[in-house]
Amino acid sequence: MNVHMPVPPTVVAVGEVFDDALRCARGAGLRVPAVVRFGPGVVGELGAVVRQLVAEVTDEVLVVGGWAVRDSGERARWAERFGRSVAILEIHGEPDCTAINEAAARARRLAPRLVVGIGGGSAMDAAKAVAAMARHDGRIEEYLEGAEPRRALDRTPLPLVAVPTTAGTGAEMTRNAVIGWTERRVKRSLRDDRLVPAVALIDPEFTYELPAAPTLWSGLDALTQLIEVCISRRATAATTELALRVIGWIRWALPACLERPRDGRARAAMSAAASLSGVCLANAGLAMAHGIAAALGAIRPIPHGLACGLLLPHTLRYNREAAAPALARVMAAWLGQPESGEAVIDRGLADLDAWYRRLDVPGDLRAYGISAAELERVAEGSLGRSMEGNPVPMTADAVRAFLQPLL
Repeated sequence: MNVHMPVPPTVVAVGEVFDDALRCARGAGLRVPAVVRFGPGVVGELGAVVRQLVAEVTDEVLVVGGWAVRDSGERARWAERFGRSVAILEIHGEPDCTAINEAAARARRLAPRLVVGIGGGSAMDAAKAVAAMARHDGRIEEYLEGAEPRRALDRTPLPLVAVPTTAGTGAEMTRNAVIGWTERRVKRSLRDDRLVPAVALIDPEFTYELPAAPTLWSGLDALTQLIEVCISRRATAATTELALRVIGWIRWALPACLERPRDGRARAAMSAAASLSGVCLANAGLAMAHGIAAALGAIRPIPHGLACGLLLPHTLRYNREAAAPALARVMAAWLGQPESGEAVIDRGLADLDAWYRRLDVPGDLRAYGISAAELERVAEGSLGRSMEGNPVPMTADAVRAFLQPLL
């Protein structure tokens, strides 16, 4: 396979690469939604999708979303698309246990037959959690990783249709929902194969109106995911080959999205890369940047994608020796060049640094004023599932030592 994918000439070409990658993913036995539709305008198929999943027009649809469903006019348009009544649950910021427990209580009262998640990663995670908790009692804290004892999801979640409005987390393709556990000041996942959405409608046009800052943050998240699935100790041949197909796209597409927000080809490339990053992480694992970012986000309002992106170059250098062969492949794909061992790692990391400066990505965490006590909580809180895949085995002491120069 030629992993150094050239810049696709058209939006159609982006879609063709995406569809081929998805066929490869299915052929390799990777978990993906049963139905995935990609391309400009595919959100127009939403009404037909809803009718296929829920035949009775009297059955209510529960829409879980963020900014895309807050405007009253937009709500009316969603109802028109569905061709039936809808109930709206708004998500403000990243979901925590309190928000999910309140939303789940309302969902149980409404008893919908279908959940539609519309928005970025936070909205998708909330939609998955609500789809699960609508059919379970108790609090979501009892079902999260790290709960002692942890309750299993013994009922099938409501079917979920995912409509992303950002190009970042790829949550429309994954089997987990990341939830803030406020009491413990950590983030933990609700994880189950049945949380993979039934349908994902990936329409790049939905990202055109996304402001510059979340466009950047979500793009950095996608990049971090694509790189970490390649160097993770849980990496597989199938997920690595999938990630290497599109890592280089982000190098040109994300700056283009920021400079020309309605650049259809760039937006399509970012949407495709982000969704494929979700397929990869759902079937392999992540590493250090995501582990620390989750812990940081639990104590400070740092956008998740920004935290991941900020940490990425530092974590790659930290893991360089342990992950050298995989990192050489990653940097070759990033540069679109043939592999050449240590030399390509040097060139790739230097290019990534310059690319970050072009996009004004912060180089450290000093702006957030993290205290010594908070550093302790970050170090302890980072040792979750993502950190378990890091090439260098990590302890709280090691995380603390890694972070100290960045503060």
